[in-house]
Amino acid sequence: MSNARLLTNWTSYLVAAYFAKDWDTSLEIWDSIVEILGDDPRSMCKVNELNEIFLFRVKIFVGREDYKKGIKFIIKNKKYIVDDYRRNEALVDLYMRAGQTRKAVECLEELLKLNSCNSKYYKQILHAEGVEEDQEKIRETLAKYEEVLPKSNTHTRLAIELLDASPEWEEKLAQYMRPMIIKGVPSLINEMRSLYNDPAKTKMLGNVLLAMCKSMEAEMTLAPSDD
Repeated sequence: MSNARLLTNWTSYLVAAYFAKDWDTSLEIWDSIVEILGDDPRSMCKVNELNEIFLFRVKIFVGREDYKKGIKFIIKNKKYIVDDYRRNEALVDLYMRAGQTRKAVECLEELLKLNSCNSKYYKQILHAEGVEEDQEKIRETLAKYEEVLPKSNTHTRLAIELLDASPEWEEKLAQYMRPMIIKGVPSLINEMRSLYNDPAKTKMLGNVLLAMCKSMEAEMTLAPSDD
């Protein structure tokens, strides 16, 4: 039997053992797969296939609750786990499970460098830092990333979602909405629907929209006519 066929058979067996939550057998099968791959796995598998094989090993670490070993495994095998997103997301999960929240935040910051528009990463940072219920800490944290990642507006959108209504909040709302209204982004009003459950925020949303309408009307009045 060729190594390729053997590898396919062992991989199927690995998946079956994993879903049966037989972690010890899963580990033994994975080790057998690595033996088949030999000293230079990249000569037998495509880069994306190796990426999946090594990430699967991480799943086994999680199942066995060997979180620290999983972290060391990812760092050691970075050359095979080439998907930056999934590698860092796996590390975030392992660091959180291992109680190493500072390391988890560092990985989340690496993910924000790759995609500063992913609101999930900001929320995971707030969770890792234990400030999800602290309005001032939320404000400080999001303000920090607003300074570090000025091209993104996701931190502003999250501030609108997570912070309580206040004059500062209303200014933040106007800051977020103004460029989108100027560009005519059609999804903006639907995006604001999440605010309707809060009477104070709904009132401020109306104030911002009315102020923008008056501003546009004033500009149209002052604009020179074609005549």
